[in-house]
Amino acid sequence: MSTQKSRHAFGRVATVAVASLAMIMGGAVSAHADEAYPSDKNQPDLVNLLSQYKDYYSPSNAFDSKDSSSFGKGTVVDAKVLGHNDQSTQQINNAAAVGGDGVTPTEQQRRALIDSDYKMSETLPDALGPQLGAWFSEGLSDGTLSKTGVK
Repeated sequence: MSTQKSRHAFGRVATVAVASLAMIMGGAVSAHADEAYPSDKNQPDLVNLLSQYKDYYSPSNAFDSKDSSSFGKGTVVDAKVLGHNDQSTQQINNAAAVGGDGVTPTEQQRRALIDSDYKMSETLPDALGPQLGAWFSEGLSDGTLSKTGVK
């Protein structure tokens, strides 16, 4: 199959995949709509979970959007809990830096930075695998995937 035909076929597959994802995300009926995950029925009460926030940190009410120095001002109420949170965060970040020199990002850090941008041209090709990802990147680059809205 020629490259042009392969890309055209990929474009059709990608369009179907995007349309299918849109239907699923949009709440369209699926073949197993009556099957639910236990977590679907038992959603956490996020407001209640966050209700204890002020037990650990009391934010200042004096934030001024025109004065960035007023951001983050507040009082630590429970230093033990916040210290534990800080320590956990540092352990996670340090684990991602293992093998690095402190200047050049490690592979894990590089991928996290790329994924944090949410740029379809950077994140999606990797998710599609080597062959589809390469075709997708090429289609974005040369404009043959016009339905993506990427220019």
